[in-house]
Parts: sequence; structure tokens; C-alpha cells
Amino acid sequence: MYRWRESNAEFSARFALAREIGGDVIAEQALAIADTPQVGERDETTHEGFKTVREDMLGHRKLQVETRLKLLAVWFPRKYGQRIDMTTAGESLNLTPEQRQAKITQLAAAAEKRRKQAEQDDGTDLV
Repeated sequence: MYRWRESNAEFSARFALAREIGGDVIAEQALAIADTPQVGERDETTHEGFKTVREDMLGHRKLQVETRLKLLAVWFPRKYGQRIDMTTAGESLNLTPEQRQAKITQLAAAAEKRRKQAEQDDGTDLV
């Protein structure tokens, strides 16, 4: 099937669309699981013996939701993955070579200024 996908562009596009729709279905399942209580039973030992407790299986539902979300983040990182901020204080990192050189020069000058200030600091303000 993978070789067929590679050799048939139309099938490959349809396959990619089906995978994307499948990811959306998994995301919708995660919402439904989170929104729908699932009552389960567990046995509890008390001083009087055993008793059966009926309650929402919150831990199980949480595991189901987290598993789906983690898979979606791996399979579809652009859509469901963690957002990584690629800016610095609102400044884009996509610079032209000239802008990059100017930034390097600016940073080097600031570093040199701090180095000179550190050399002149005799530490008397700490006493």
C-alpha cells in the first residue's frame, strides 16, 4: 500500500485527507469521553466486609483522553501539537542576512559594554 501511495498522487492525496479526517474524529472522541461520565463498579474493603461502590471512572476517562491527545500531537504536530513561540519579545527570527549581521553586531556591542562594566566594578556596592 505504501508503494502504491508513492506512485499514485491522487490516492496519496485522498489518503492524506482521510488521515486528517481520522485525526479530527479522534479529537471529537476525546471531547465526548471528557464530557460523558462512565459509571463503573469497584469493590472496597471496610471493617464490615466488602462493599461495591458505583462511581464515575474519572481516572479511566482521563487516561483515554490523554492517550488520544498525545497520539494526535505526535501524528499531527502542526494541528494538535504544542505551540512553540518562535519570536523573541515579538521580534521575528526570520531575518535577512543583512538584518542578521546588524543584530549580531548590536549584541556583540552590548556584550562588550557589559564586559567593560564588569571589569570596572570593584564590588564596593556589595559591602
